[in-house]
Amino acid sequence: AFVGAQYVTPVVRERETGSKQMQFISGVGPIVYWLSNWALDYIMHIFVVICVLIIFAIQDEEAFTGSLETFGATCLLLLLFGFAVIPLSSAASFVFKTPSSGLTIMIAYHFLTGFGLVITDFILTQIKSTQDANDSLKHLYRFFPTYCLGASFTSLSLREVLAQ
Repeated sequence: AFVGAQYVTPVVRERETGSKQMQFISGVGPIVYWLSNWALDYIMHIFVVICVLIIFAIQDEEAFTGSLETFGATCLLLLLFGFAVIPLSSAASFVFKTPSSGLTIMIAYHFLTGFGLVITDFILTQIKSTQDANDSLKHLYRFFPTYCLGASFTSLSLREVLAQ
């Protein structure tokens, strides 16, 4: 939730302080502005991914780094999460007036759509009368990047457990 939410703060701060407007007045076009923002955000995201992978390796998390296949899946999952969440944060930044409110609301959003939907999916799958409804809802869940991240980590974890 925190990683996905952090990308909204600089964009809202630039709009709040007027530096975004100043860049546009100075001749920076909107395409260059957004591409450079996304590039910097993705470079920061790669740093976060490397740190997460190091922590997984130190903790000897077999489900995520135990084999070359699971390590590759974990890397790809984390890198693609950045491609999904950075543009989402940029689009959401227009809703917020202050960086702190943007960060707080985006943390709550990512927590609810990540953890909340993964738990909802799990519970609805366990109840026989709601399985069909949940199968239909899964198509909607997949529009939320943090749900996809959480469901994928759950799948990697279960894969390791079921293999034993």
